[in-house]
Amino acid sequence: MNLKNKSIKYNIFFYLFLFSVIVLAALWILLTQLLNPIYRSTLLNTIRSDSAQLVQYAESEDLQDIMREMSRRDKLDFRILLFSDRTYSISSHSDFFDNFLEELTPAEIARYYSLSEATGEYYSYNEGKKEDMRFPTVFPFTRHNQNNDYLIYARRFESEENSYLLLSYSKITPVDAVISTLNHELAIVSVLFVILSLVFTYLLARKVSTPIASLNQDARQMAEGDYQKHFEADGYAEIQELSDSLNTAAGELRKVDDLRRELISNVSHDLRTPLTMIEGYAEMMTDIPEERNEENLGIILKESKRLSSLVNDVLDLSRQEANDSLTLKEENLDELLQQITDRYSALYSPEYTIHYHGDTGFRLKCDEKRITQVMTNLLDNAINYSTEPKEIEVSLTHDEKEALITVANTGEEISEEDKKHIFERYYRSSSNHVRSVSGSGLGLSIVQKIVRQHLGSCEVVSQEGVNRFLIHLSRTL
Repeated sequence: MNLKNKSIKYNIFFYLFLFSVIVLAALWILLTQLLNPIYRSTLLNTIRSDSAQLVQYAESEDLQDIMREMSRRDKLDFRILLFSDRTYSISSHSDFFDNFLEELTPAEIARYYSLSEATGEYYSYNEGKKEDMRFPTVFPFTRHNQNNDYLIYARRFESEENSYLLLSYSKITPVDAVISTLNHELAIVSVLFVILSLVFTYLLARKVSTPIASLNQDARQMAEGDYQKHFEADGYAEIQELSDSLNTAAGELRKVDDLRRELISNVSHDLRTPLTMIEGYAEMMTDIPEERNEENLGIILKESKRLSSLVNDVLDLSRQEANDSLTLKEENLDELLQQITDRYSALYSPEYTIHYHGDTGFRLKCDEKRITQVMTNLLDNAINYSTEPKEIEVSLTHDEKEALITVANTGEEISEEDKKHIFERYYRSSSNHVRSVSGSGLGLSIVQKIVRQHLGSCEVVSQEGVNRFLIHLSRTL
């Protein structure tokens, strides 16, 4: 039977009911087939245990009393025979039996003595009117217990001077009537057990499967795009944990879906603006020859560069998402930052004042192209949002665990709420300091992605008219 495609309710019901049937079958076997062997084995172990104690007290003055106590307690007959110059015996007889051991002939005793010589003990079950099939000529015992089963146990042991033979005898209580009674009772119990098992397993299977089925139904709705779905589950801790995990997943999917919608909206808007200006100025210059001047061409060129920058940022972010691999090599980070800062200083001077100072000659294992991209995005951001006196300062420090790059610019203070979201794609604030229309809105998101690839982190500190972007890069990459 293939249970892989069955519901969890069906599987729980099937396996629990199967377990119940196995338990019932084991109970039947135990009480009907194994009862008699277990009873006989227990009786033999009792005789062995008592015999072992009697061996220890064989030459004790209290032997007779000990034998009587054991005979009374365990309903056994004992007889100990000593073989020396003359043979004599000590017996203990239980009122539960006839005096079977006392009636053994010398030949029978000698035979038991001989049989127990090899292993130190010998025992025999004799069923009423049946001979001991291993020794039919010696132990027919037809004169005793013809209607009863019994067990005879012989144990041979020696002291320093004497040899002993201990004989034990017990009737075997017939268990056929007990087994027959148990069969009738088990038949009734089995029917009740099966009915109760069916009811119990069904209720348990439904109790366990119902919250899981409910979660599954809600998960299907979430898979179809309903990210507002809230998962609720009562009962077991694992099911509650699954519900919490699905709620977390739904929340993350809602964020991704909102981000996707926002990304499409913002990219469409940012692409439309320069395209509209390029199209408008181009049509104007085509229709009006007098408008074909350097100023209008400059506007078209500026908007084209802005459009190119936006497309490049989108492509960079897409590459970052698709490929997390880095080309790592030990670089002179101090020299790299100095070169980038000098390039920007030459490009934006004298409108902006850009300084750099760092740990001379500091080297770090990193991806040079990606770190260059981080710095250009941070410097572009600083230039876009700097206010008078438009000063930008870049610094590099390090300790045993990490390198710290700081890009600081004068500007309006960033609120605590904006700090939490400033590295998100296309995050927009109502504050005046947010990115201008000249930015793509993706630069800081790309910065955070690259820094995380280098096992680092980003943070923003804003106070006293200065905004600082701190980049922590691990030295153990």
